[in-house]
Amino acid sequence: MPTPWQRWGVESNRDRLSFPLLDTSGPANTITRPAAVSARIIFVTNIAAFHRSSVGRKMIVAVTGVILILFVIGHLLGNLQIFLGPEWINGYAEHLRELGIFLWV
Repeated sequence: MPTPWQRWGVESNRDRLSFPLLDTSGPANTITRPAAVSARIIFVTNIAAFHRSSVGRKMIVAVTGVILILFVIGHLLGNLQIFLGPEWINGYAEHLRELGIFLWV
């Protein structure tokens, strides 16, 4: 059974990354595969290429680092309310209880 790459006539890794949508060997404007399949493959390929690049990896680390810092700051502010008195920490606890399922999301 041929692989999708063989069915579409892709021969090299370089061709796998570019995914030309038009078949240059046939009549002009001949689409070699369905547009939805092409768009999905190009999207997945672009994500993979972004993840493989050094700049892409650094951006992923930066974004996740900012998210984690905000997470820690949020918890720090919530826990520091213990020094404001029992009514503050009890109010904070009630607020967390009111969140219900959103507390775990």
